Amino acid sequence: MSSPHKAGPAEEIAPTTSKSPSTSPGARKSTSPAKSKSSSPQATSPGGLLSGELLPSAEIPGPLHTIEIDNDEVESTYNEGATRNLCGHQSCATSGSTDGGTMHSKMGSIGTSSSIFSASSSWPSVHGGSAANWVIFRAPNDDIQQDAEALQHEMYRRVLGGKLFMSPIPDDAQAVLDLGCGADVADELPSAEVTGIDLSPIQPAFVPPNCRFEIDDMNQEWTFPENKFDLIFMRSAPGCVPDFVEFAKKVKRHLKPGGWFEHAQASGLVESDDGTVKPDSAARQWYSIFATLGEKTGKSFMTSEEAPAAIREAGFDNIEEHNVKLPIGTWPRDPVLKQWGAWNRMFLLQAIEGFSIRGLTTMLDYSFEEAQLYLVQLRKELTDPRIHAYIYFRVVYAQKSLNDEN
Repeated sequence: MSSPHKAGPAEEIAPTTSKSPSTSPGARKSTSPAKSKSSSPQATSPGGLLSGELLPSAEIPGPLHTIEIDNDEVESTYNEGATRNLCGHQSCATSGSTDGGTMHSKMGSIGTSSSIFSASSSWPSVHGGSAANWVIFRAPNDDIQQDAEALQHEMYRRVLGGKLFMSPIPDDAQAVLDLGCGADVADELPSAEVTGIDLSPIQPAFVPPNCRFEIDDMNQEWTFPENKFDLIFMRSAPGCVPDFVEFAKKVKRHLKPGGWFEHAQASGLVESDDGTVKPDSAARQWYSIFATLGEKTGKSFMTSEEAPAAIREAGFDNIEEHNVKLPIGTWPRDPVLKQWGAWNRMFLLQAIEGFSIRGLTTMLDYSFEEAQLYLVQLRKELTDPRIHAYIYFRVVYAQKSLNDEN
C-alpha cells in the first residue's frame, strides 16, 4: 500500500468564511480566534456537546497544531450506555446473521432496518438489504445510514462555522451543481438554481423552490451544457469515482469561466500525535482495508488525500487546500474541539458497519462473524478516552480560468 499523502505547512480552515465575489483569491489566510478558556462540557451530556447550539470558534487545529488533552476526560470512565442511546443502537456484538440478516446488525430499539429501496430488483441484495450500485462497497442507503450521514453533515457544518462550503462564489450565483444532495446549498444560495444529483431517490419531500433533483450517475457523461455552473460541490463520496483526474476535467468543462469546484472529504487514516493510536490497531487497519477495497473495485477511497493533486492535474487555477484535525471523542480540552469530537464519534459509531460490512464479507473473505468481531474492536478503540485519535478533514476548492471556454 502506498504511503498516505501528508499535508504541507498548515493552512487552517477558518470557521467563518465569507462568500464575497472573487476572481483571484490568492492565499486566503485565516486568523484563528483565541482559544476559549471556558471549562469543558460533560462528555455525555446531549444538551451540551450534542445540542444544536454552535459554540464559539476554537483555535482551529491544523497539521502543525497539537491538540491539548483534557486530562480529566482521560481519567473518567467512558459512559457506553449514554452514547449507545445517542447513536440509537447497541454494541456491534448484537446478533446478526450471515444470510438472513440485514445490512446492519439488529440494533437496539431501532430494530432491523431494511432498505427503503428493496422494491428495486436491479439493486443488489446486501445481507437482506439493498444498495444503489454507486455505493455498493461504500454504504447502504437505509434509514440507519441516512441518519449517520445527517450526523456527518451537521458535524461538517460546525467545523466550517455554520457554512456549507468555502469557495468564494458571488452571492448572486445563478447555477450550482451538488453531487449528492442539494437542498441545503439551495437554502444558502437563494439566487441560484441548484441541481442535486444522486443515484438513489432519497431526497427530502420538502425542498426550496430553487432546488431540483436528478437521479443519475455522476460517472456517466453529463447532459448539462458546458460552461454552465458557478459552483460544483462534492463532499463525502469516497469509493465512487474511478479516475479523479478525468472526473475533475469533466467538472471543469461544465463550470463557467471563473466558476469553482469544491471537494470536501474526511480521511480514513486515523492518527494521533502521542502514539496512542497503535500501528496494529483496528483503527489503523480501517485505512488498509479501504485501500485494498479501492484496488479491487477500481474506485479509490483515498480521495481526501488524492483530490488536491488530481484537481491540479486537471488544470484548475487558484487551488486552495485547507486541512483540519478532527478529533474522535471528547478527549480535547478545548470545548469546541470536544464538541466536534463528540459528533464525529457518534457519526462513526453509527456508520462504520454500513460502510464496511459488504466489502469485508464479499471481497476480503471475512465471515460475517469475523467482520463483527473486527467492528467490536474498532468501536472499543473509538470509545476509549485514553486514545487521542483524530482524522483530517480536507477541503480543496479551485477555479476554472476566466479565459477557459473549453
